[in-house]
Amino acid sequence: MKKNLLLLALTIACAHGANDAPFAALESVSGERFAAVANRIEYQNMMLLPEYAVTARHYYLAPGDAWLAHVEQGDNAARAWQGKRKLITSRSADSDRIEWWTDDARQRAAALIMSNEAVDNRGNHLLAWITLSPAQGRQDAEAVTQAMLQALAQRDSARMAALLYVPAKITNHTRYRHALQQCLRPHLHEIGDSEALREDGHSRAIRIHMQRADGTRDATLPLQKSDDGYAFILDTDAFSHCQKKHPRRPRRR
Repeated sequence: MKKNLLLLALTIACAHGANDAPFAALESVSGERFAAVANRIEYQNMMLLPEYAVTARHYYLAPGDAWLAHVEQGDNAARAWQGKRKLITSRSADSDRIEWWTDDARQRAAALIMSNEAVDNRGNHLLAWITLSPAQGRQDAEAVTQAMLQALAQRDSARMAALLYVPAKITNHTRYRHALQQCLRPHLHEIGDSEALREDGHSRAIRIHMQRADGTRDATLPLQKSDDGYAFILDTDAFSHCQKKHPRRPRRR
């Protein structure tokens, strides 16, 4: 009973946050451990829901033959915020399994995705519970700032990459952000405290205190408005592994 009340309190209190992980019986794992699969199942399947942006994610190891049971757990978790399961089209027979839920106002949503292949020698698949918010939230500078501060505090390279500015010349945003995540990973242990820099009450940048082998230094990520909304410009002097990690455009055949 206390656990259910805590879950309900968390889902109500977090306007843009995640639901408390609803799969307590499964083994929780870090997305970094299965980075290639985690990135693929998220970015490929989120293309089916372009009107939403990822706000948080939880990963689990799950047996592939228990998909319907996992979906029922998703139903129970979404019920706390009046979420209802919706139909997703454009799926092929060999694709990952995915279901999603949203409330009637489409202000809260969640997706459950299972990889189509096993990820360990026990036959477990990667199960992702992803919480979503309307993509227009990126038009709010303060919301984007708070999301990045949380991603930095959690050392979440995927969310950091998703909130970084993509140059206009880049056509494949998903591939670019995947490359960003890869080059951010070696710097995660260097990230210390971070703080928002404001001017006239508005967010302008984030300052990150970094603990490097050659001493401490500050990195600044300026906030910039683009056609996609607000995003942060990466300080490549501080995040040096990202200086030459920009992906090339795929060749046409």
